[in-house]
Amino acid sequence: MHIYHYDPSTGEFLAAAEARADPRDPERFLVPRGATASAPPVAMVGQARVFLEGSWQYVPDHRGETWYRGFGVPVVVSRLGDPAVAGLTSAEPAAPPPTNDEVDAERQRRIDQGAEFDLVGGLTIAITGRQRDQTTLTGVYMVALAQHGAGETGQTLVYRDRTNVNHMLTPQQVIDLYLKGLQWITAIMQVSWDMKDGAGIYTDGIPADYVEDDHWPTPADLAV
Repeated sequence: MHIYHYDPSTGEFLAAAEARADPRDPERFLVPRGATASAPPVAMVGQARVFLEGSWQYVPDHRGETWYRGFGVPVVVSRLGDPAVAGLTSAEPAAPPPTNDEVDAERQRRIDQGAEFDLVGGLTIAITGRQRDQTTLTGVYMVALAQHGAGETGQTLVYRDRTNVNHMLTPQQVIDLYLKGLQWITAIMQVSWDMKDGAGIYTDGIPADYVEDDHWPTPADLAV
């Protein structure tokens, strides 16, 4: 007589075996706990044969497959049953649309990171756009305006760049640096506003790849 073992926790079919005769009654066969004399149905791909409530049933078997709890949240299925019941999806959901806050954060990251600016006289200076750096440059700019108005043309002003290198600049170079930096920040701001407002080239709203450099202007893209 054949008996069919199943997992005592899940009911999943494990193996067939020959039943042992009852030593007290040779015509009677022993069916231990976790086994049944009822034969399971034929095996099917993607289904587990499970003994539940006294009978064999097919139960979806997606173990080892990767399903998704949400965008960027993969889950390797480890249990029998339909993962959809637990709110999982077999295909990764689309990424949620970028938010205004995310655009603002990307804008600020770029401004804080700063850029390199080519100045009159063939000098290139890298600056950051952090608030304290803008305040420092504005102060030097105000002095440069006064000196420029007085006819000063020498390298009378010191400015420390993004790489912590000091530069002696003429009033005209400081003015050039300030105006180019202001123009660049204004252009960065405008791109972020257009994205959020669905304006300009962003009539479809914030693009999914809004963090890519192609969307954001560099000093080389601008002309004073």
